[in-house]
Formats: sequence, structure tokens, C-alpha cells
Amino acid sequence: MAEFYSSHVARTDVYRYPFLNQLFVHNECEISQVHSLDEEEGRTVQHFGWHSRDGRFVRSKNGVYERDKDRTIASLLASLHWEVGRKNFNRFFSHVDEVQHREVIPYDYSGFDFAYRYLQIEEARLFARQH
Repeated sequence: MAEFYSSHVARTDVYRYPFLNQLFVHNECEISQVHSLDEEEGRTVQHFGWHSRDGRFVRSKNGVYERDKDRTIASLLASLHWEVGRKNFNRFFSHVDEVQHREVIPYDYSGFDFAYRYLQIEEARLFARQH
């Protein structure tokens, strides 16, 4: 996704273009938009891209961790629940019996990919207000 956007949307248009916030690939992965703010040479810059994670539950059975069934549907429902009823959100409703740190089983495609680096913070504030 980062490669697609960076090759199709010019840096000058980043703050005027709608970007995909989340993507759920059934039984495979969850991809979410990420922003990183850093201080460099006395100025704040933003990096913008996506983070991918395993789309399956990680559960412990008899002390052994294993990838279990699809997690993407539960994550989609949790995202909708969060947006609609943030005040009453209950993470246990959507992620019952999942281990606390699902990274205990490495996912081959997990990681961050930034489409744009070193964006000016003034532009980033404008972008945050629009989204």
C-alpha cells in the first residue's frame, strides 16, 4: 500500500488526498494507517504509512502458543464498535481468550512501511484536522 500511494500521489497532494485507514484481509492480515512524529534538527516532522499485523488470533492452549482462526472479522467489528460507541467499548467483547501479546508468534509480513517521510508538521496538523 505504501508503495502504491507513494508512486501515485505526489508529496504536494498528500494532505488533499483521502487515504485508506484500515484494510482487513480475511484470515491473513490487518493493515492500519500509522503516523510517526519525530524531532529532527529543531523541527518536528511526520512520517506516514501503514502497519501490517497477523489476521489470525494467537491463543495459548496448554501453555503452547498457536495461530488460531480468523481475527479480521472481530477486528472490523471492534473498529466499528469503537467509532460508534467509544464510551462503551469493551475489548473483551471482540477479542475473547486472545493472548495479551500476539507478537509471541512472528508474522512474516508484520511491520511498518512509510509511504512518505519528513513531511512538514504544519502540513501534518492540517491533515490531522481534516481526518
